[in-house]
Amino acid sequence: MGRAAVGLLLLGMALGLAGCGASTHTSKNTRLILGRSIGPISFGETKTKIEADYGRGQKVTLKSGTAHAVVVFYPAVSIDVIYGANSQGKTAVAILETDAPQYHTRSGIGVGSTVAHLKKIGAECGLTVDSCQLGISASKPGTTFFLDDQRTRVARVAISTGH
Repeated sequence: MGRAAVGLLLLGMALGLAGCGASTHTSKNTRLILGRSIGPISFGETKTKIEADYGRGQKVTLKSGTAHAVVVFYPAVSIDVIYGANSQGKTAVAILETDAPQYHTRSGIGVGSTVAHLKKIGAECGLTVDSCQLGISASKPGTTFFLDDQRTRVARVAISTGH
């Protein structure tokens, strides 16, 4: 399992662990831009900017064997973030994820969408896996749609690269 897959797995586990708390302000931006952003937070955005807008967030450290990740939950926008270093050495978004239904693409894709809708936009969905992917590569971010237990609807949306 690659680092991104482990990170997404750990991030998904954090959804049940992160709670709500105070923040500096909320955002009305509910646009999901595939491979780029969930609402007001974009892939690669710096931690400094996000914390200036939404506070420090709530940290959860998850461990699975030798892998571990620090997930930061921002209650004001219902978004989880795993940070890494960007090309300038600054701490920036490496993975972002949400299970909040208010985030959707211009065409309505988001939490609650069906697998049929995902396939219409070109997402790759396997018959025995619990997710569909669109545009993920080692060099640029893409979007993963994690499915519900029945594997029929989107339960979570994540943006990350494939490495």
